[in-house]
Amino acid sequence: MGPSGRTDSRPVDDLSQSETSSTDAPDAVERSRRGPIRWPVAAEWLLLLASPVVAFRLFEVEPFFRQNGVDPFMYIGYAWDGEDLWARYGPKYYPVRFALTLPIRLTTALFGVEGGYFVMRYLIVVASAIALYLPLRKLGGRAAGWLGVALLLWNPVFLRAVMTTYSDTTGLPATFVFFAALLLAVGRDRGRAPLMVIAGVAYGAAIHSNPILVVVSGTILLPWAVAELRRRRARLLIDAALVVAGVAAVTALGVLYFRVRFGDADIFSPSIDAARSLSGEQGKAFRAPDNAWLAYRFHLYLPPVVLLAWFVTRWRRWRSVSPIEGVMVATLALMSAFFVLHQFVLESSTLETYYYTSYLVVPLLFVSVTVIAGLIGTSADRHGGLWWIVAASVAFPLLRNWWFRRLEFEFLPAVPIIVVGVVALVAATRLAVGRRSASGMALAASGSLVVATGLLLLAAPFAPPLSRGQSFRFDPHYELAIGNSDDSGLEWYELTFDLINHTPPLAAPGEHVLFWYEDGPPMLNALQSAYLWRSSAWQSTFEGMPFIDDWRIARLRDEQVRFLVLLGETPTQIDRGVAALRRAGIGIDWQKRTTFTEGGSVLYFNVVRIIVPPA
Repeated sequence: MGPSGRTDSRPVDDLSQSETSSTDAPDAVERSRRGPIRWPVAAEWLLLLASPVVAFRLFEVEPFFRQNGVDPFMYIGYAWDGEDLWARYGPKYYPVRFALTLPIRLTTALFGVEGGYFVMRYLIVVASAIALYLPLRKLGGRAAGWLGVALLLWNPVFLRAVMTTYSDTTGLPATFVFFAALLLAVGRDRGRAPLMVIAGVAYGAAIHSNPILVVVSGTILLPWAVAELRRRRARLLIDAALVVAGVAAVTALGVLYFRVRFGDADIFSPSIDAARSLSGEQGKAFRAPDNAWLAYRFHLYLPPVVLLAWFVTRWRRWRSVSPIEGVMVATLALMSAFFVLHQFVLESSTLETYYYTSYLVVPLLFVSVTVIAGLIGTSADRHGGLWWIVAASVAFPLLRNWWFRRLEFEFLPAVPIIVVGVVALVAATRLAVGRRSASGMALAASGSLVVATGLLLLAAPFAPPLSRGQSFRFDPHYELAIGNSDDSGLEWYELTFDLINHTPPLAAPGEHVLFWYEDGPPMLNALQSAYLWRSSAWQSTFEGMPFIDDWRIARLRDEQVRFLVLLGETPTQIDRGVAALRRAGIGIDWQKRTTFTEGGSVLYFNVVRIIVPPA
């Protein structure tokens, strides 16, 4: 209803004419006709470009998330020393993820290890922020756009994805850009082709970061295609061709990259084999044998809460739902349903594994801002109501970092019940007495929604117990994503490059280098993963340095091992390993000891050239 109490049937795109019209997103040609760019527009873009740096410092973002300790470091190896890995072991795992490894290689080569890491993160975060900002500004004005950006920059699901080196590091930002380009094209006739090309390139980058997005993207494309089908049936064929062209261009770049760098253009066969392996018996090892994890994955309850909040705020006001808003909501509902069905019907582990469900944050943030803006309404927005929520969305993580860094909830449903109750109360009030008299309550409820959402994401439950027969579990530790200046993960990242740069290269076909270290220290396990973890480790899962048996000696002979790299966190560990080699009759005719120090992390690195006794 409008401020006067009458039903407002205008599309949401037109509700914020005081801020910006639905078409107030001028391109370079339109700006040139108007003359010089006005300072407010320039300031808007300067602030957008600066926002990732400001947020990183302001919210004390953890610089590098070590995740499960293996895969992120494996991709560092593929990125920086891929030729050597390819020569030693062939195209193992997912070579198709060049949208992750190629940017790592380029930024590291141009800006150094630490500089390259932060330049790459800056670019993918600012791309995500702009992708969120533009559709929300079109839908609800600048305040709505800035609310989306503010929520994004402290969102632990997003930060855990980008502040590491894994499939969602580039897959999630690419999905933001892909989704945003489609949203901006909804209902648009002019300037549509560039948006479709951008969508195609972003989609190509997304699927070449994480192949599961080939399937997940259907939950994005279907609502968009349905929304556009009624007005642009013939145009959709052109749109599809432009998207396919963008995907093809990215894929061709990857094929060329692998052909030039590795001499092999087949990036698909090993990736398909890896996907089949992980979807079969091997993949079931990642699935928890029971559903106890549901009591500890707070972030999974946000989509149904936000969808319910949207429903009650739109009750009896369906005519005000614009096509772009409908696409956002339908995408969130379909994507949520996909992960639920994939987990429980197809018996996968995607819903319980946070780096798969991280993609839910894309439609979730769009719909969350839409709900908050809808609660406050146009009248309150003109008087700065939505800007107060922007301020609250920045203040919440700061207050959390300063005063209550770690919260624990024993009663899981408490926060969702509060959120749903507040939203339902405001919706009922607005329906009963009109928007104007309920604007104050709507403002309070919107602020409560921001805070409650933050509590859901950043409150740490008690540690979930391992299920019977379960040997490991991947925990996101979202409560540590902000308010955490621990640099150890970034130090490990830098030490990985030290290890790669000083490991002897392959001298002859079939000749291997093996790594040996004590089992237990997580840093050594992570760094060695740059050489495909156990593929190059001279040990089993539980028995490492200084344990030697006949199987290990036979492996030295069979794999034509010339060098052995001993890793340690103390010099004593290295000494024990060298002594064990001599006791086993393994000769050493050359060795080189090096110590690498990055911040508070130290790696003792000892390369030995060995002489294996005859059988």
